[in-house]
Amino acid sequence: MEVEQDKSSDIGQGATYEVMKEPSAPRTEYEEYLELSRVFTGVRLKKLLWKVDWHVLPQLIIIYLMSYVDRTNVGNAKLFGALPDLRLSGQDWNTALSIFFVTYAFGGVPSNIGLKRFGPKIWLPALLLSVSLILIFSSLQQNRAGWMAFRVLLGWFEAGVFPGCSFVLTMWYSPAEVHSRMTIFYCGASAAGAFSGLLAYGIGHLDHTWGFRGWRFIYCIEGLFSVLLALGAFFLLNDTPAKVTKWLTPEEQRFLVLRSRYSAGGETGIAEKEEFSWKSAKDAFKSFHIYAIAAMEFTLCVTVYGYSFILPTVINNLGYSAANAQAMTVPPYIFASIVTVFSGWCADRYKQRMLSVLLPNLLAVTGFVIMMVTVRYPHLTGVTLLGVFFATAGLYPVSPNVTAWIALNLSGSMKRAVGIGAMISFSQLGGIVGSNIYIAEQAPTYPVGFGISLGMLFVFGVVWPIIYYFILKRINAKRAAIPAEEVHAKYTDQELSEMGDRSPLFSTLLTSNMSTNSPTVPEIRRGEKPCRNCRAAQVDCTYADHERVLTVPESYLRSLEADRDRRRWDTRSPQSAPHAIQDADAGVSSSDTRNVNANHQTIENSAPEAFLAKVNQLRQSTTFSAISDPSLGDNLDSANGGGSSKAVTVPNAYEYFRLSFDTSHTPISLSLPPYPYAVHLLDQFDIYLAHDYHWFLCKTFKKRLERTYRQLNSPESKDRLWLCLLLIVFALGETFVNYHTPVIHIDSNASSASHMEDRNEDSSSPTALPGTSFFEQALVLLKLPYEEPSIEYVELLNLATFYSYSLNRKKTAYMYAGMSVRVCNLLRIHQPAPQTFSGVEQEHRKRLCWTAYCLDKMTSSELGMIPSFQPGQIKLEYPSSEQLRPEEACEFHEADFLRARIQLTFMKAEADVFIDMWQSIRDDVSDIQRRVRPILLKLEQWFRDDLPSYMSFDCESGLPEAMVQMPNMRSLCSFYLRCQQCFILLLRPLFLKQITYIVSDDVDSAAQDENLRDFSNTCLRAARTNLSILIGLWHLDRIAKFGFWDSVHLFSSLTIFSLAMSVNRRRPGSFDEKDVDFMTYSTAKDLLRDMVKTGNLASKGHEKMLLDVEALGEVLGAMQTDGSDFVMEQYDMDNWMAQVLSMDSITMF
Repeated sequence: MEVEQDKSSDIGQGATYEVMKEPSAPRTEYEEYLELSRVFTGVRLKKLLWKVDWHVLPQLIIIYLMSYVDRTNVGNAKLFGALPDLRLSGQDWNTALSIFFVTYAFGGVPSNIGLKRFGPKIWLPALLLSVSLILIFSSLQQNRAGWMAFRVLLGWFEAGVFPGCSFVLTMWYSPAEVHSRMTIFYCGASAAGAFSGLLAYGIGHLDHTWGFRGWRFIYCIEGLFSVLLALGAFFLLNDTPAKVTKWLTPEEQRFLVLRSRYSAGGETGIAEKEEFSWKSAKDAFKSFHIYAIAAMEFTLCVTVYGYSFILPTVINNLGYSAANAQAMTVPPYIFASIVTVFSGWCADRYKQRMLSVLLPNLLAVTGFVIMMVTVRYPHLTGVTLLGVFFATAGLYPVSPNVTAWIALNLSGSMKRAVGIGAMISFSQLGGIVGSNIYIAEQAPTYPVGFGISLGMLFVFGVVWPIIYYFILKRINAKRAAIPAEEVHAKYTDQELSEMGDRSPLFSTLLTSNMSTNSPTVPEIRRGEKPCRNCRAAQVDCTYADHERVLTVPESYLRSLEADRDRRRWDTRSPQSAPHAIQDADAGVSSSDTRNVNANHQTIENSAPEAFLAKVNQLRQSTTFSAISDPSLGDNLDSANGGGSSKAVTVPNAYEYFRLSFDTSHTPISLSLPPYPYAVHLLDQFDIYLAHDYHWFLCKTFKKRLERTYRQLNSPESKDRLWLCLLLIVFALGETFVNYHTPVIHIDSNASSASHMEDRNEDSSSPTALPGTSFFEQALVLLKLPYEEPSIEYVELLNLATFYSYSLNRKKTAYMYAGMSVRVCNLLRIHQPAPQTFSGVEQEHRKRLCWTAYCLDKMTSSELGMIPSFQPGQIKLEYPSSEQLRPEEACEFHEADFLRARIQLTFMKAEADVFIDMWQSIRDDVSDIQRRVRPILLKLEQWFRDDLPSYMSFDCESGLPEAMVQMPNMRSLCSFYLRCQQCFILLLRPLFLKQITYIVSDDVDSAAQDENLRDFSNTCLRAARTNLSILIGLWHLDRIAKFGFWDSVHLFSSLTIFSLAMSVNRRRPGSFDEKDVDFMTYSTAKDLLRDMVKTGNLASKGHEKMLLDVEALGEVLGAMQTDGSDFVMEQYDMDNWMAQVLSMDSITMF
């Protein structure tokens, strides 16, 4: 960063500042990938993958199918007279089969290098065309020499098809997706067996036609068909994601390109090396993985090629003719295709790589044993065919599974291309063995062939995969033990990229923990000098120096600070609007004096208060001076501090003085409710709140609750953190019931319950709210160990945040949420958990962090503060249960619910940007609409298309019966209330703009701008939907009568309804009003009144503010249509818009 000197200042007044990071650093490619990964998740990611599946997979399957059909023709050619026609002996035939694999073994690596150089769109069709022409000319061969030459050329050109297609799949799919696609693609091999058999059966009837044997027709006809496909592929085949633009949007294309670079090896955040180098090729040949996997693939080739050659003969020995024997090979190949796809789906679904290789090999061993025993007895036709089915279904899934395994364990696109080619090429030498172990003279029992196949399958197909699994497990354990910070301190990003799968950050895949959601990567820490590892070791730090020392004029820095403060205040404070005045004494009550800064009085504390202040401006004089009323809410008083959201990482290794406060605990007595009531409170918590966010491990919590009550000497009765958590859950649960019951008193230092007594209205404060006794006890236990916090404190603080709103303590909630975020930062929960953690621990930490983020955004928005967490800080994937076993998944609620709330939080943040900048664009309606429309369209599209089907309902006319019957109905309703509130807050400024036009009789402006009217009616529909949901919950006795957010949503929607109906009385048709709106409004008011009678503090304030809005509505409804009413003379609408709408509400979420 370069800063010019302020020439108006004295040079001698310069100041030296150390800048750790450039404030306007450009967004890195990896940060862009993280953002796109959060966009493409859930339904949207599935749609993108479905699109890729339809455009990529069928093309590659057809290419591979045709090449494999050409290869399997050799077995059919033998049945239809190739040996006598070409005057070949049995040994000559086997030699021709073997020589094919010699060139095949050496052609894979050069072919994949050519594919990398020219791209799949050119290279793959060229290979298929070459193979097709060779086939056509092979049908013209007359002797042994021509047949041998044909086999040599065919092996060279076919060698690149399978490894090339496999490499292309790794460009389009992530490690969590490629396995299942690899098996679907490989089904082309199984389908080729069936297809080849059917073709041979049909073409075989041309035997001796025009004097030609059937084998010549087979090669010629299939070769001509392949030529046509190859020519079409030159024009239709898709290239790499970076070059496809026809059916991908730019955003989809960019996501696929970046994902192919960053998704390998456990999402390390290091881009794969993509350019070709001989070093990459050399490293590929040095890789242990190639030879480990090649041993499995070599065994497969020995078995499968020999098996495919003798299969028609085995079936023919059962009494079928040559043509019928070909037809009988079709069902086993179809069955093999089904098993292949199923094995790939299981591998991705259950994240198992080794089992996807081991189990099919065991099935193949079983099939070979059955065939080896029963082939001697032709009358046992059914049993022999069963063995054929088992052997075929066991052999064909192995190849795609081991190919996917090695593709996932090689990092660097060039190394992967060479490695796949080298592995397949080397393993194809097994075809030489396989084509010679089944000796013709031993037909049909083939003892040598079956014996060799069985022995190799057991050693390299069953035993070796288990050994390889434990080798990979040991490698991962060693790498996981090395801290990411230490790795980044030792190596640069470029060095890590060049290391590829040898990088300490790379995680080899044996049971993948990856998912199709957003990436999980360790944070790359920069700018430490020295880094903490070197400082602890007292050695010179070798970490790259990213610091810069700049000398700039002090006046320049002061001007930047002043500009920063002015801009922050401009976007948050209503006093910065035109015509605003700073009245230090206006309306400050004695109870508020200690909290209010007289120089900065604001009413921007929450959406309801701010909105009421807007509409109340209509009562002011013609000057429309804005006099803030501090009694309406809390004062912010520049609580943002420096405004920075950057988290400070606290080193783990340092000494600090331990206070007695850290370990001392004052003995206290706790009052727990009786067991039946405790269970009832937990049930209420589950119904109303448990599905909203992730609070704790559900199954573990219930087990600990049982132990607390059933075993009075249990560790839980001494665990202060557990008892604190339990009490806050009881407090939250009690906010949803209206009675009190007996409690149990527990001495925290005793080992048993002491006594019971009744807790009734007389024993509580007359003004006590439900749950307060539990919460106050929890506060006594809530003692944060600031130097050594644990993850349990995140759970406690999240719950305390939510309960504080039941007490209408918004600042308290903000403080708890902020502390939760800081504990997350200290524990580095916002980064991926170490691989040594169990799946439950990793998912628990991830969901707790996302919950803390949502609550932090909610509380800071309510008070108009800058949130402590920014989305870019969180390096976590979205919640998912895919990597969890069924018994582990019951620790969590539906991942879709929390994922939807996170996404809604992100989109609400975009709406906040518009709300904050309203002041600068309030007079430009076209600019307002230009900014609002993309946010609205994105929100509508997400709400309409991206939510899971079981979460999609139309609630404008009430709660649908299907929604009511859902077990998590209350949480789903809360989600819909927040969604509709997002629409209201985004469009409410435009709604007020429309009212301004109508009230000021600016009919032309209101009529000309239909878009403004559409926006206003959308806002009204959102309010109508929220009222319908709340009324439905009231009728079902599922309303949270002490709920802060239910009251907020109720008030927000009622104000929209009140103003709309009032304006419609003055000018009918201004808003789209329904016949039932008045009844809906009256019922909703009764609900608010009922919540007030219950004792809801938030509802009391909302009811008072609603009365003011209704009084204003009476004035608006009484105005004459000609605009001559004397009331209009009291209003200066331009000033009203300038002052009022600039104070639009901060988010309520």
